[in-house]
Amino acid sequence: MHWRSMNAVGKKNFDGGDHVIVLGEVENLHLGSGAPLLYYESRYARLEQTE
Repeated sequence: MHWRSMNAVGKKNFDGGDHVIVLGEVENLHLGSGAPLLYYESRYARLEQTE
């Protein structure tokens, strides 16, 4: 499963150089049933099912 949407409270932003780090408490989470979107080493990838 992957998460589809999330609400957070008490968010704080921190400078992370070329990123922004967001810290907050998850208030609610809605899960989806599709495959997650994976981005690794400058390209999109898929997870393969193993036995």
